[in-house]
Amino acid sequence: MFKFNVESSVFEDAVRKIMIAIPASNKQGTGDCIQMTLYKNVGESGRSVGIFLAFNAKIEAISTMEIRDVASEEKEMKVFVSGSKLAAAASAFGALDTVLEITVNKEMSISGAGSKVSLPLGEDIAKINPNEAMQITAEMETEAFVKFIEFSSSCYQDTKGVHGMNCVGLRFDLQQNVLSATSSNGSRAVYAEIPDITIRRVEKKSDQAAPDESGVEDTKITITV
Repeated sequence: MFKFNVESSVFEDAVRKIMIAIPASNKQGTGDCIQMTLYKNVGESGRSVGIFLAFNAKIEAISTMEIRDVASEEKEMKVFVSGSKLAAAASAFGALDTVLEITVNKEMSISGAGSKVSLPLGEDIAKINPNEAMQITAEMETEAFVKFIEFSSSCYQDTKGVHGMNCVGLRFDLQQNVLSATSSNGSRAVYAEIPDITIRRVEKKSDQAAPDESGVEDTKITITV
C-alpha cells in the first residue's frame, strides 16, 4: 500500500504532459495503460516523487510530480492504470483546486473535496520487443535519476502536433560515462546531465548482469536503450 497527498493542480499538470502518448484502448476498453512509479524519501533530500510514463508505440512521454505525507512501508511502487480514465479524473479534480489523497493498493483511489474516484490497476504498458541488436544499459543512483528526469522534462511543448517540441533528446557518452538531455518549448531550453554513471554495451539479452541476491538494499536504477 502506498498513500500520499498531492495538490490537484500538480496532479493534473503531470498527467496532462503524458496525454500525447496515452495509447488508444481496444474494443474491450483496455490496453491504454500508463505506468506510475512512486518513490518515498529519495536520497539525502528525503523528497517523495511520482513519475508517470506513457507509450503508444510511437511516442513516449514522461512527467513528474512532487508528493508529500507519504504513508508506505515500501520505498518504491510501480503500478499500471488506464491512461484515459486517469486523465479524466485528473481533469475533474484539477478544477477543484484542492489537496488530493491518493491510495494505491489493489486499486488506485483518488479523493478530494468530498469526491472519490477508484481506478482499477491494469497490465504493463506496451513495449517494443527487444531483438539481437546491441543495447546500451546505464546504471545510476535513483536520486540522481529523479532529479535528471524532473529537470530535463521541465521545458517541452506538450501540445499534439508540435513535432520535435514534445520530445526530450537523450545522449549517452560512452567515453565519458555521461547521460545528458535537452528539451525546448520553442522559447527556452534546458540541459541536464548525470556524470559518472555506469554504461554497458549489451550485445544479447543473455549477456545482461545477473540480479544482485546479496540482500543489500539497491539504491540504483537501470535504464536500457
